Amino acid sequence: MTIVPSMFGRELVEQVRSDSRWGERRVPIIVEKCIEAVDAVALDYEGIYRKTGGNGQTKVITQLFERQDYGAFDLRDTDRFNDICSVTSVLKTYFRSLPVPLLTYDLHEEFISSAGIKDPTLKTKHLQELVDRLPPEHYYTLRLLVLHLHRYVSSGLIWMILRC
Repeated sequence: MTIVPSMFGRELVEQVRSDSRWGERRVPIIVEKCIEAVDAVALDYEGIYRKTGGNGQTKVITQLFERQDYGAFDLRDTDRFNDICSVTSVLKTYFRSLPVPLLTYDLHEEFISSAGIKDPTLKTKHLQELVDRLPPEHYYTLRLLVLHLHRYVSSGLIWMILRC
């Protein structure tokens, strides 16, 4: 019996390669499935990333992902997964447990220094250049996440997400 390493604490690049057994991938399945669920059922949910999901359902979702039987569950099934904050809790835990963060350690200082650039055009150009230097798996995961968050901004719901 082969023991599969946990996806929580595994490098993002390795996870994408592992998930590629089910077809070509650019983003870890966990990120894709969680974002799909939030987009499908929680676009109007206030504080979606601020609130914590229930322990029981969060644990169940985590175990389902760890088993890597991705076809056996659909996080958009609100009868089975009725706590959308558990989905976002799993996603936040996944990102927190990455040994190399989404915006990699190698580029960390440059991302931080770009915050000090006053000229908006130069700042945008610098950030675009940094993002382009990310490993492809990090780039596409960041892209998916930013596009997901942009959907909230576009709908005016960002204030509900960020409000404390």
